[in-house]
This record gives sequence, C-alpha cells and structure tokens, in this order.
Amino acid sequence: MKNLTCYKGVGYNSFLTMGAATTYISAVMPLIRESLSLTYAQVGMIFAAKSIGYLTGALLIGILIDFIGTKKPLMFSYIFIPSGILIFTLSSSAVGLIIGHLLIGLGSAVIEIAIPPLSSAFEGKSGKLLNLVHSFYALGAMLSPIIASFMIAQDLPYMAFLFIIAGYTCVPLYFSTRLKTHIPKREKKANKESPSEYLSLFKNIYFWIILTAIFFYVGSEASISSWAPTYSVDYRSYSKELSSLLPSLFWIGLFIGRFTSASWVDKVGKTKWLLIITSVGIPIAFFAQLPPDSFVFLAIFIFFSGLIHASIFPTLQSILVDKIKRNIGLALSIFSFSASAGVTLTSFIIGTLSSNVGLNAGYFVPFVMFFGVFTMIFVLSIYSKKTER
Repeated sequence: MKNLTCYKGVGYNSFLTMGAATTYISAVMPLIRESLSLTYAQVGMIFAAKSIGYLTGALLIGILIDFIGTKKPLMFSYIFIPSGILIFTLSSSAVGLIIGHLLIGLGSAVIEIAIPPLSSAFEGKSGKLLNLVHSFYALGAMLSPIIASFMIAQDLPYMAFLFIIAGYTCVPLYFSTRLKTHIPKREKKANKESPSEYLSLFKNIYFWIILTAIFFYVGSEASISSWAPTYSVDYRSYSKELSSLLPSLFWIGLFIGRFTSASWVDKVGKTKWLLIITSVGIPIAFFAQLPPDSFVFLAIFIFFSGLIHASIFPTLQSILVDKIKRNIGLALSIFSFSASAGVTLTSFIIGTLSSNVGLNAGYFVPFVMFFGVFTMIFVLSIYSKKTER
C-alpha cells in the first residue's frame, strides 16, 4: 500500500470521525438535556469538558511528539476517542457525560496536532492535503446531524449511532499502523538546543496575533454548531427534528467553503483573503446569532455563517507554518491549546449567561467572538504591511 494512500486513510478518516462525533452530540443534546433534566450550566460544562480534554492534550502532546514521535500517540488517540464515546453514550448523569466528552477531546487533540505536520513529507501536495483533511472534518460534521434528524423523526434509539462512530475508529487505526511517514523519536544530540533558542518562539509577534485570532475563531465556530439546536428548540420553540439539522447546515457551508477557497487563498494572499472574509462575515454572523423569529431565516444565515468561517482556521494554520520555522511542534501545540481555551471559555460564558440572563443573551456570544477574529485579522494585516516595508 502506497504511503500517500496510508496518510489519506489516517487523515481523512480520523477527521471524519472527529467531525461526526462532535456535531452528532450537539444535534442530540436537546434530547439528552430533556431526558436527564440537565440545566444550561450543566450543558455548558459538558461542552466545555471536551475543550478541557483537548486543551490538556494540546498542551502536552506537541512537546511529547517532539521526543517520542507520532506513532504511539496516534495509537492512544484511537483508544481515547471510542472509550470516551462509549462512556458518554452509556452515561445516565452529567458527570459521566463530562468524563466521556473529556476523553473525546483528549484523543482529538492528538489527532489535530500529530496528523497535519506529516503532510510536509509529500512535497508539492501538503497544502492540498491539509485542506482536504480539514474538509473531511466538515464532511463528518455535516452528515451526522442529518442522521440525528432521521433517527429522531423515526423514533429510533438516537444514541446508537455513537456506537457506529466509536467502531469506525478502527479504520484510521489500521492505516496508522501501515503509515511509514511518522515523525520519528528525537535522537539525543551532543549540542542540545539552548533554552533561549527554544523560547525564541515567544518573541515572534506573528505567533501571538495568530494565537489570539484562533482563540476567538474556534470559540465562535464551535459555539454556533453546538448551541444552535438548543437555541432553536428551547428559545424559538422550533421542532427537534428541524433544529437538529442546523449544525449540518453550518457544516455544509463550511465544507463547501473549504473546498472552494483552497484555490483562491494563495492567489489573493492569505492575510488579504482573511480580511475580506471576516469583513463580509460580520453582518452574516450578526444575523445568524440574532435572527428574527423565522426558522428559514435562521437556517439560511447558519449556512452562510459556515461559509464565511470555512477558510479561517486552515489559513491561520498555514500562516503559522510559514512564519514559524523553528520549534513548529511546540507552536502547533500552543496553537491548538489556544483554540481549545477559546471553546472552553465560550462554552462556560454561554452556559452561565443562558442560565442567569437568558438563552438569547448566551447565544449572541459567538458573534462577539467572531468580531474578535475580525479585529485580530485587521491587526495582522497592519503588522504584515509594516514588516514588508
């Protein structure tokens, strides 16, 4: 089996599984909340638990991979994710749901950090591969809410599909054992890298701007997908079947956006492209988070919100790789840590605001986070022009 085929098998199927698990849980959360009598604060803690697991993994995995390589950590990720899904599915309390989601987040962090850098082994193909890998996350995230809606409409045991997702992790596990392009274990060198060289990363202004932008971005993206069904059912009183489709609409927009933007980002210029997209996205994000009382209107702007979010994450990651030449493992680890911190904080804020002020107020938080993305892209644009001069 060709090594490129193995990489695609690992990358595509791993991200497909992550996307499917994430949005399926979001789509059925209104039913879980109802059956277990959970408060909005508890729902926020459940969503945040995945982010905490991801945050913990992101903090440790990048540095760990520098020393032991990527093969063993990937193996562990294919244990953490199905175990977390099974605990989540079989749980009858908020505590069990939190533990299960935390394990899913931990496994997802390993996949997110370990797989993208391996694409650099395929010269001339890394950019395309990375965009496609992220697109498969969108594909899984797009399809699973449709399945959730069907399961709910047919009065089928909706949690059963999570067992299928857990079992599917065997597919990327198989390809991982066949993949030859792993980051190897670091060999001991006589001349070790000095602490000042290792910490030089933190003196890079681009690094801090990108970290702040991704903090706001993932807080916006993940919260829209996670909270849209709950907002639609509990605040707008739309049907559970229709509401469970909203994450799918968001990810359909994101899936289309990532495929179409791949050929435009480099031509327009990465920073310029991000500035255009976020400028256009501000009014779209506003109406997606504060729509009039119409499910059609909400659905349309959720779709367009996915479209304008689509290219931001891969493009920021691409700029990071371009600007950071040393200690890229550490840089990607902190990049993922920052993304997870954004989701964690946003989930807590939305849950707390929804419980104490109202769901309408909590659901508006993703727009505030998206405006933060625009602000940081604007700063990045000014700084880029300054350094070019």
